[in-house]
Amino acid sequence: MTPFPLLKIAAKNTPKNRMKLDKFSIIGLVVALAMLVFQMQYNSKNKEELAQQEAEATESVQTPTQIAAAAKEAELALSAPQVADTFQEEIVELKTDLATFQFSTVTGGVTRAIFPEQHEVNQLEVPVALNRFGTKSIGGIETASGKVLDAGYKLTNQTDTSLTFIGKLTTGAIAQKEWSLVPSDSVGAAYRLDYKLTIENPTANTIEASSYNLFVGGAAPLYKGELPDQSGFYFLGNKGFKKKKSNPKFKKSFFGSEVSTIEDTVEELGFAGVCNQFFTCFFTPQEEYTARYAARAKEVAIAEEAGGGVKNEVSVAISLPSELIEGNNGREQFDFQLYAGPKHYQTLKKIDSKAGLVMGYGFFRPISGLLNNILTFLHHKIFSNFAGAAAWGLSIIALTIVIRGIMWPLHNISSRSTKRMAKLQPEIAKLKEKYGNDAQRMQQEQMKLFSEYGVNPMGGCLPMLGQIPIFFGLFTMLKSAVEFRHEGFLWIEDLSQSDTLFTIPLFGLDLPVNILPVLMFVSMFIQMRMNPAPTDPTQKMIMNVMPVMMVVFCYNFASALALYWTTSNVFTIFQTWLMKKLPEPQVKKRNGAKKGGFMEKLQKQAEELQKMKEAQEAAKRGGGMRDAKPKNKKPRGPRTGG
Repeated sequence: MTPFPLLKIAAKNTPKNRMKLDKFSIIGLVVALAMLVFQMQYNSKNKEELAQQEAEATESVQTPTQIAAAAKEAELALSAPQVADTFQEEIVELKTDLATFQFSTVTGGVTRAIFPEQHEVNQLEVPVALNRFGTKSIGGIETASGKVLDAGYKLTNQTDTSLTFIGKLTTGAIAQKEWSLVPSDSVGAAYRLDYKLTIENPTANTIEASSYNLFVGGAAPLYKGELPDQSGFYFLGNKGFKKKKSNPKFKKSFFGSEVSTIEDTVEELGFAGVCNQFFTCFFTPQEEYTARYAARAKEVAIAEEAGGGVKNEVSVAISLPSELIEGNNGREQFDFQLYAGPKHYQTLKKIDSKAGLVMGYGFFRPISGLLNNILTFLHHKIFSNFAGAAAWGLSIIALTIVIRGIMWPLHNISSRSTKRMAKLQPEIAKLKEKYGNDAQRMQQEQMKLFSEYGVNPMGGCLPMLGQIPIFFGLFTMLKSAVEFRHEGFLWIEDLSQSDTLFTIPLFGLDLPVNILPVLMFVSMFIQMRMNPAPTDPTQKMIMNVMPVMMVVFCYNFASALALYWTTSNVFTIFQTWLMKKLPEPQVKKRNGAKKGGFMEKLQKQAEELQKMKEAQEAAKRGGGMRDAKPKNKKPRGPRTGG
């Protein structure tokens, strides 16, 4: 049935109705067309409304799986920016009371870790920053060869304590980086961040996560005079703690050639990082795993205020754990914790029992750690309560007195043994006169003389040898103690630097005038002159040259070391003066040699050597074979005549 009746009339083409047809047909066609247009518009609008209602109805009855899939798609795929050459970088920050972590939306990582209360050497307005020379970001993703894979991120969440970045890698994978401050009551919380890295694989191919490297960071010396063994990279693995310094480049072995890049694998990775003399940053994985690392060294310019010149920045990256990320939206999460801050022994060892190894105390770690504990106790419990700005300087002096006091018995033994040896010099001179041409006999008689008088020739040396580990342990601890930075004492402005008062132009150079090394020289000279002069010309020359050598060697060392050494010399001067007030040790023959004693053993060895020598000489004088037994010969039978 036709919906428009007027079209029926127009269809009846009879002569009777032709006039009506022409009249009504024109009117009907116009009305019909108008109504048709109206109806089409009405139906189109209804279809759009119905479609929208159907879509809303369908969305309202989605299953939980569909809802999660849609949210995931919106979170990772739709919000990931399509990076172009005109991508605008944005810098955002997470702050604690002692550190500022700056993040870039290009990499989703930490571009710099800044410490506002620590300033660069001789630059009060410039705060210390880790990774300050880096073109890469801490927490960035790269290939094994060092090519950056981060292609731009969108900041999807920002609070005072956390940041979340989502973006695409150049490989097609999608990365989500979530950074957050650790709880404020945690040890070293001001320098620590939790880092959760999630990688999703929207491609059809499986991704091996270990093909991606995680950039740990870069560190460079703070000043020209920083010791070369201070900067480098390190890691903790199944074979213990290993540190490799860059001076000027890496060496694969002690005798190996230098390279600017070094790569290797470490099993059971506990942490990996980089450091300079006073600051460090390292990543600790939630679980240990076998990792590949790549360390690189590049030249950087040191500020003129800090001495100028060129040093090396060391950076390191570690591979992610060996996990397969399946295609078609498979995903894996990797958890790490970042420490970026000062090499503070008391803090590091509390964060992790092995983190104290980052200090680099090496072989002397037990001694250095103990001395650091004593120094910290003296400062925190005693001098900081009343000494104010001079607390650390007084703590160093007190630590020196404690060490010298503990070693007093060894010094006493050494001093008395030296005096006893000096009183035997006339008897030794007589032996030289008598046996001067026979060194072996001379040694034998000399050992016999020492045994008769109960004098140990090594008595003056052995106690001194016992002091060597303590000295090196203290030296290692003091040279890397960040506690001394910006701490003054008397005329010293910074105990971590030399105590330069002014400079003198000399031969085109500015010669620094340092007071403590001069005081160290004077005190060492006085100390040596208070002891009996050695009779041996070589030893006498060494004693005269030693103070000069030590001053030249230590002239530009940190004033904390010079303060320790000068205090030690002054204490030794007092000790020597006091020893001279005591009665002189007596040297007299004993009724019998001490059985089984050290000198008796030496004497017996000398006698045995003498007997062997005499036997050899006797054998030579007698032809060498006369005392030998004749060979057994077969008896000859009787001869018979023919």
